[in-house]
This record gives sequence, structure tokens and C-alpha cells, in this order.
Amino acid sequence: MPFIASGQETDSLFFKNDSTGSHSLQKKDTVQGNYKSQRLAAEPFMKARVHYTNDFVRRFNDLVGPDNDSINGPHDHTARKQRIRQLFDLEDSRLASSGGSTNVYKYLIDQFLFEICDSFKPKQLIDANENMYAEVRGLAIWKNQTHEYKMYLKKDRIGSNWLWQIIGLDAPFLMTDKTTYGKDSVTKSSSRFIPPNAHEMNFMALHKHLNAGLSIKYFIDDAYHGDSSLNAFAYYHTIGQLRPQTLEISSLWIYTPMGWLIQLRQFNRDSDNSGWLISDLCRLTESICLPKGLQHKVKDTFISNGRGVEK
Repeated sequence: MPFIASGQETDSLFFKNDSTGSHSLQKKDTVQGNYKSQRLAAEPFMKARVHYTNDFVRRFNDLVGPDNDSINGPHDHTARKQRIRQLFDLEDSRLASSGGSTNVYKYLIDQFLFEICDSFKPKQLIDANENMYAEVRGLAIWKNQTHEYKMYLKKDRIGSNWLWQIIGLDAPFLMTDKTTYGKDSVTKSSSRFIPPNAHEMNFMALHKHLNAGLSIKYFIDDAYHGDSSLNAFAYYHTIGQLRPQTLEISSLWIYTPMGWLIQLRQFNRDSDNSGWLISDLCRLTESICLPKGLQHKVKDTFISNGRGVEK
């Protein structure tokens, strides 16, 4: 976790070894016993790293630059294109290949940047919380064997608060005989929820709830309580036949203006191009960058909200 001071993120702390090779986390040049430590300057890449999704949104909206300093003065759309281009995973093999207009992914990025950075009507993301979806991969013990499953979530607002809610599950190993389990719901509690920043910590909050024996029905969006896979998971988990082991964030998707969906993944590497970066993008009309378990759910959300699909 980064060090927090006065409500703002600072560079991580690094410490030199003392003459004995030991480490210490004391203040600069403080000596206690046989230990001595000294604060070092953070590596340059750490300031440019996109630490949190909020950082990504601020940079995408051109509120701050790669150094996280505020951008003042008129916004140059050409410069903004370059800044947003730096928010892509630049080590993607599709970007290394040549081919000009025949390189589909490069061409798609150029289209995206042209529309988002239009000099007459520059676009911004609405909010770091709105229109965000997640795929979480998990492991569970079922019939004495370990199985993988995928869970899909959407960030929603309940009253004045934001939280994550489950909207789907892909667990082929589960039996989904509707006569075996009920579709009863639970009475939700304000003390049982998945916080809006849970994706920054691999949905540890949800993992703890499941390990404590809480039913996933506490965290399912009301519109999806009839989902057979979710009901099967809830039933077998409640009676102790299914035991969740781990959860890990796979990808995030954010809906942007002009009908684009961007996929975000977290890249942990020692370079400026690290942290939460765009790993794929597509138009909502195509949804090819979405897993099958989310494609219809995302489209249905926008249609039911009366927004339709922008072109």
C-alpha cells in the first residue's frame, strides 16, 4: 500500500541497508540499537504509475498529466491524444506489429482517440464510479476438487452510497437443477456490502464475507436473484458443499462517451507504463472486448436506462 499523508498519495518509501545489512523502517537518519535507515527518493516510474482507477480517470479526463500535476491553461487536443495513448498497455504485442491501417487494433485506437479528443467537443468519463464492471476469477472446493469460476459485478449507487453488486456467475462445474435449491432472497443489511474500492484489493471484502459463511445473495443485484448459476452457488455454499478459496480481479470495463468500452487491467512492472492501463477496447455495439457473461448484461443496462447505444 502507498504511504498516505494529508489525504494525498505520496511516493512509496525505500530504505537503505545499514552496515550490518539489516533493514529498518525508522525516520530518516534515526539510529535505534544496531539499525540505521535513510529515506531514498522513489524511482521515477513510481510517480507516473497509475496507482488507482481514480488516477486513471483523472488522467483520462485531462485533469492531470503523467506526473500527476494539474494541467493548467487551454487543453491541446493533440497533446491530450498523446497523454491518453500513454494510458494504454504499450507492451501489448498488437502495438508492436506493423501494417498501418491493416493493424486492426492500432486503427481502433486511432479512431477512439480521434473521437474522444475531438478539439471542438472533448469527451470526459462521467465518473470513476459510473458504468464500471468487473470480472473476478475465483477458486472453490467442490466435491473434493478445486474448480475455477468467474463472477461478474457492476458498481451501483444505493441512495447516496456506491457499492459493487454481483450480476452474474460462470461456474460450469455446478449442477443447476432448479428443483434442488430455492430462489429465496435475503434481507440485505447496510453493514454487509462490497465497498466501491474493493477492486483495488482483489475484492478482499467479498472474499472475507464468503469465508465467514455469508451467502452471496447479500451482494447480488436484485434484478439477478433469479439467475440459476447464482442460486446454485448460494445454495451449495450455504449447506457447506462448496467452499470458496480465493478471489482475484481479472479485468475492469468502463463505458466511455461515444459508445466505447475500455478494458482495464493492472500491470505491475518497473516502468512508467504500469498500474491500471487500457488492455483492450471496443464499441458497445460490438462488445468483443467483453466476456460472454457480461455482453448482454452491459447492453441491457444501457437499454433499460433509456440511453440506448451511442454510435
